[in-house]
Amino acid sequence: MFTLFDMLELLSPIFGALAGITLGARLGVIAAVIAGIVGFVLGRIIGRIPTILMIRMMQRRFRGKSAAELRADLRRPDCMTPNCILLELSSRGEDIKKDLDVVLALLESEEPSKRGFGWAALTSAFPDMARMISDFPINGSFAERKKICDRLRELAEQAGGTPPP
Repeated sequence: MFTLFDMLELLSPIFGALAGITLGARLGVIAAVIAGIVGFVLGRIIGRIPTILMIRMMQRRFRGKSAAELRADLRRPDCMTPNCILLELSSRGEDIKKDLDVVLALLESEEPSKRGFGWAALTSAFPDMARMISDFPINGSFAERKKICDRLRELAEQAGGTPPP
């Protein structure tokens, strides 16, 4: 999933390099090259700032919540950050295998945005499972998505990871 933050990280170094080259060109070719490199590096740093600030803001918000409260947030229909909640629970040493059902329900959802949140959660919190279904038809039919999710449920049950929904 490609987000606004990804776009900022991608475009900032390019704009930084272009700005550096434009400003440095007034002083000559060597200055343009050096200014372009400096602009690229500064753009890369500046482009990461929004991502870092958002992550810190989320961590601060999560810090005051118990594991039960985080799980309740995860199960809310309007939850837009299931991957971040799962990673927070995991960082606290919580067993997130029992939350796989939430992720699979998102992947089966009729709403494309929820499927995107589900895919982000699967790839970040359950990377081994995501690799097993790297060709997941995120925009495929419900039947296709359900079949693959059912297979993941079976694998999780065999591993003792999650009860059937």
